[in-house]
Amino acid sequence: MVPRTLTPTWDDPGVPRNVVVTTISVAGGGARDSHNAYADFTRDIIKKQELEALRFFQKAHEDRSRLLDDRETRLVEMAESAAQAAEAHENYRQEQFKEALGYLQECYQRELDLARRVVGNEANETLSQEIEKQQAMWEARMLRFQENLELTWDKERSLLLQDKEVSLLALKNQH
Repeated sequence: MVPRTLTPTWDDPGVPRNVVVTTISVAGGGARDSHNAYADFTRDIIKKQELEALRFFQKAHEDRSRLLDDRETRLVEMAESAAQAAEAHENYRQEQFKEALGYLQECYQRELDLARRVVGNEANETLSQEIEKQQAMWEARMLRFQENLELTWDKERSLLLQDKEVSLLALKNQH
């Protein structure tokens, strides 16, 4: 069995397929070069990871923007249709209100006309009763006045007749 080294190879199971595996060989005095090479290698990996992360977030942002645009478009359409529905409903309510108002005005006018007729009939009836009452009162007064006149006339006539009789008797006695 071959002893395993600490340097990963391209077919190790723990190494991702998209990472390039480099083997750094240290030759006499190349520690600084190997350190720089390792730093470059890790910097490249970090840059690649940052680039991949940036691409991922850009794609996610684009997808989100596209979805939001679609959602926004749908929301705008929904808002417009809701506004149209609200406007249609408001128009319907206004028409219903106008119809109800017209109906109430007609009912009010009918009730007012009926009340006027009733009041007019009651007024005419009251007036007729008052006229009949006044007429009966005047007829009673006229009847009493006529009776008083007749009584007075009868008294005056009887007095005149008595005076005439006295005058006639006096004239008879003189002749």
